[in-house]
Amino acid sequence: MENECVDCRKPKAGLECGLCASAVCRSCVQSPPHGSFRLLPEIPDQLSHSRYCGGCYSEHVEPELQTYEETLEQAKQTLIFFKTQKKGLRISKKERIPEQVDSCPDRDETILRLAYLAASKGYNSVIEVEVTAKKVRNEAYQTSVWSGTGIPAETTPFDSD
Repeated sequence: MENECVDCRKPKAGLECGLCASAVCRSCVQSPPHGSFRLLPEIPDQLSHSRYCGGCYSEHVEPELQTYEETLEQAKQTLIFFKTQKKGLRISKKERIPEQVDSCPDRDETILRLAYLAASKGYNSVIEVEVTAKKVRNEAYQTSVWSGTGIPAETTPFDSD
């Protein structure tokens, strides 16, 4: 049986797993939640599909999704220090090359993406953050495209002894 569902063995499975190309029926197909992995700089090929069989989803997608969500929670707790701020910091470790984020729809997502990049590298803050907007015009429609730079760092405020 070629079109037999790989999970429940129903005949005439009309869908296909994006990774292993096995036949999957509508009731067994699994998809990651909408908007998953949107903060990743580059989405790996194994996570870019919209349909998975149960085996591929649990083996490839679930662990990556859990890691992504843990890093996202860390990113939400990441401290952001803009270039214009004059707050005293103890910097114990920092990256040499600043991170850059381009083509974001709003300012908050730009900052969150910078924080995600810092959290994924194990840092607790982003220093010298600079966020800029560029107006983009498409005939009569105008919108802004945001970009930002910042240096991931491990910091502690001076007053936290």
